[in-house]
Amino acid sequence: MFRVFRNEMYKIFHSKKLYVFGVLAFAIAGLMVVAPTEATMAQDLMVNEISRTFLPMLFAIIIADSITEEYKSGTLKLSMIHPIKRSSYLLGKVIALIPVGIIFIAWCQILGIVIELIKFGELKMSGSIMFELFTQTVGGMLPMLGFSMIVLLMAVFFRGTGAVIGATVGLLIFFQILSPIAYKYHFENLLINTHNNMFIESADFTTSMMVCIVYIVVFLGASLLAFNRKDITE
Repeated sequence: MFRVFRNEMYKIFHSKKLYVFGVLAFAIAGLMVVAPTEATMAQDLMVNEISRTFLPMLFAIIIADSITEEYKSGTLKLSMIHPIKRSSYLLGKVIALIPVGIIFIAWCQILGIVIELIKFGELKMSGSIMFELFTQTVGGMLPMLGFSMIVLLMAVFFRGTGAVIGATVGLLIFFQILSPIAYKYHFENLLINTHNNMFIESADFTTSMMVCIVYIVVFLGASLLAFNRKDITE
């Protein structure tokens, strides 16, 4: 599993995808600096709005490349020749998402801090910079990881990168449409996107954390089960 993780990390950080999303976040931060805005917590905006918009798509592209494209190209079949369990192989790829997500959210958080320092000359924080970086980075990562496990399950079944990315966009839109209904009928805590701001706006952090963990466990378990049964000799 560690070898799969190491290889996946090498592939991710030697591709352009991560850096393209990083540059896009930087460009948006630049626009926020020059745009006429009132004093606000820019680091929260960068984490809550930018990272939770970009990160699901980044994860979808990485997952699609790692699972769907490898299956389509036959690379997955060659990888299974080596003495490694399928569950370990898939887990190695999933674990590689964690440092990628943490780095991207931390990057957005740092950009937000820089924006506030440039525009307002001060940081609007309730605690220390390091505490804010840690809580918002980890708090932003858990719901993103929960969402990405749904994408992982789709990637195990789908046969093309475009299908996975398109389904991810559709899923994001579906959650946005469902959210007002969920709040009206009081089942919003069941939706993973409700907990995007778990460290910042959530009234019940324990509930948010547990919901995220349930999403991760359930959809990762379903993905492992489906992947173990998948016919990769086609």
